[in-house]
Amino acid sequence: MSKTKILFAGESWHSNITEGKGFNFFSIGIYEEAVEWIRKALDIDEFDFVYLPSHRVPVEFPHSEEELNKFDVIIL
Repeated sequence: MSKTKILFAGESWHSNITEGKGFNFFSIGIYEEAVEWIRKALDIDEFDFVYLPSHRVPVEFPHSEEELNKFDVIIL
């Protein structure tokens, strides 16, 4: 029996935070992902789980019907 192929796209982001205290300002840039829970649930023997972070979607997300049909499930 073949595995169900799942594409999960999104759930990542960049944040820029600027804090000010008196005359001092601090800028912090961070990158975060919120894929850990769905990955734990779906990254099992029955599924072929593929994760595509948000910043890679514009270039790497399937653009044709043929490419989309390689996946049984697509979660956005």
